[in-house]
Amino acid sequence: LARYTNDVGLAEELAQDAVVAALEQWPQSGVPRNSGAWLMTVSAPACTTAYTVVVARTGRLLKKSLSSPIVVRTVESTRS
Repeated sequence: LARYTNDVGLAEELAQDAVVAALEQWPQSGVPRNSGAWLMTVSAPACTTAYTVVVARTGRLLKKSLSSPIVVRTVESTRS
């Protein structure tokens, strides 16, 4: 997850959410044969949502920064 999100903190949150889902579902359905794949499958939609949120925020910030006027200041050098 950290490789997909490029954010260890976010990956940790997604993994915790997947483990909570496993603790809720596995007692009734049993532990799947490939539990790691199950956890990744459960985490994938949340990972995609998190990525979409980051892209949207970045786009808004970029749009805001491009719509602001650019101020250029010059510093006159003093020669002795």
